[in-house]
Amino acid sequence: MKKLDAEALLKLIRSRRSIRKFKPYKVSKRELGMILEAARWAPSGLNVQPWQFIVVQDKEKIAQLARHIMLKLPYSSSELKNAACVIAVIKTIPTRSYEIGAAIQNMLLVTHSLGLASCWVGSFNKKAVSKLLKIPPLKELLYLVIIGKPAEKPKKNRKPLSKIAFSEEYGNKALKLNL
Repeated sequence: MKKLDAEALLKLIRSRRSIRKFKPYKVSKRELGMILEAARWAPSGLNVQPWQFIVVQDKEKIAQLARHIMLKLPYSSSELKNAACVIAVIKTIPTRSYEIGAAIQNMLLVTHSLGLASCWVGSFNKKAVSKLLKIPPLKELLYLVIIGKPAEKPKKNRKPLSKIAFSEEYGNKALKLNL
């Protein structure tokens, strides 16, 4: 495998934002394939791959999904109806949730690398959306990933490493890192 540029990857990670306002756009089959392939290759304990995905591109269905999203931020879910697609993320194994985050992070990063935007949404009427998407009873809808062409560019602040990373024990000053 060819060595990847860690600096470029870190730059991609730092520049990704959650976007809730979109311009009209149709996600290509190639773009969708790359996004889903990234999710498929996420790590999972014992390689159980406890995820399945439903891709929604029908505008009427996206508008219905937007109505079920109850964002707690000062953004309107009506803006989400302009998304190009929504990917419903389903957990297939009752006791496994944490690996789902790795699959979603992979999707978000590849989406961003394609010049598209995304928003990972967990606050919505899961029962209503599960019914709308005909998700079987033994599967659990966890999240929606909204994807489209960005119509906004919000700023993002992060806590300094010294507030979140410690050396050897909790509270010890973080290592001197060269970033």
